[in-house]
Amino acid sequence: MAGPPDISRADWLLEYPPSRSLLLDQEALRIYEHAYYLGLAVEKESEPPISFTTVMAALLSGQDETSRWFARIASRDEYGPEPAAVYAEKSVSEEVVKKSGTNQGKPNSVRLSTDKHLLTSSARAVIGNAENWAHRVAGSDIGVRHLVESR
Repeated sequence: MAGPPDISRADWLLEYPPSRSLLLDQEALRIYEHAYYLGLAVEKESEPPISFTTVMAALLSGQDETSRWFARIASRDEYGPEPAAVYAEKSVSEEVVKKSGTNQGKPNSVRLSTDKHLLTSSARAVIGNAENWAHRVAGSDIGVRHLVESR
């Protein structure tokens, strides 16, 4: 009889700063994977592939329930970022954002910046703030709801 899967292996971003005590749940991991693959397409090779903007684009185009809710709310000017403005920040089309979301899982070879970072300081702040929020509400992991709250 097989035991439960090793969840820490699924959260492959745990290997990279910032250090954290909570794992990303599957949906939040999917957002960061989407941001990573989008970053490969739009970020300079010398820069970390996961930036605040690629995380925001992944949230705005995510297929989980919280991301879909966030995209609806964000489209109202008074509540959040306009998707077109986020995509314009990296000169990327909605089609490229959506296409990058079809990739998932840990890549065979992870691209890091020239200073050996996977996430920009602002993307690290999002995940750090999300973890803090999860701790405040007694969460056992970091979910998309925590990422949205931390933006």
